Amino acid sequence: MEKDYSTREEIEKAGFNPDFTPHKLRHPYAFLLAEGGAALESIQDRFGHGDDEITRLIYLHVTDPLKKEAAQRFGNLMCGLR
Repeated sequence: MEKDYSTREEIEKAGFNPDFTPHKLRHPYAFLLAEGGAALESIQDRFGHGDDEITRLIYLHVTDPLKKEAAQRFGNLMCGLR
């Protein structure tokens, strides 16, 4: 009879900290998707959230590169109005 390993046992067996869980990868995954330009709706769908507010509030914090990009886009828009 085969032993049914839990995720925690597999993580320990691989030499990782047993407090690590795959769920903890959600934040960096969402961050990297956002930094890569993925739309909020796409990230929301990947996470299975019914409401984009959950995705925004929990996983998507405005990062410095995103702030800079927004400022540049706004600047470009304003320059185009001349």
